[in-house]
Amino acid sequence: MLNNKLLNQLLALTPLEEQQRRNQTFIEDLPQAAFDSKEKSSRTLTNYFFKNQDIYLSKHNRFAAYPNHKHTFFEMNYVLRGQAKEVIAVKILLQL
Repeated sequence: MLNNKLLNQLLALTPLEEQQRRNQTFIEDLPQAAFDSKEKSSRTLTNYFFKNQDIYLSKHNRFAAYPNHKHTFFEMNYVLRGQAKEVIAVKILLQL
């Protein structure tokens, strides 16, 4: 069970979330270094998040659909309250 201080912190709206809720439009919050600059056709997240660490935790901003993207790491989402719709397309490449 989360303590009340942490719960309140997670539920509090950030300025970016306020904007996204008002406009219903995604606002980029990741730095350019988080994306593979060679991939022009899609948003490809890099291992930027794992510098000097094996696990990366973050709070996703709410109230706007997140753009399609891909990456080579495992992503796990947890919904604290409410609901979310997640669309996943899996492409597995095997090299033998």
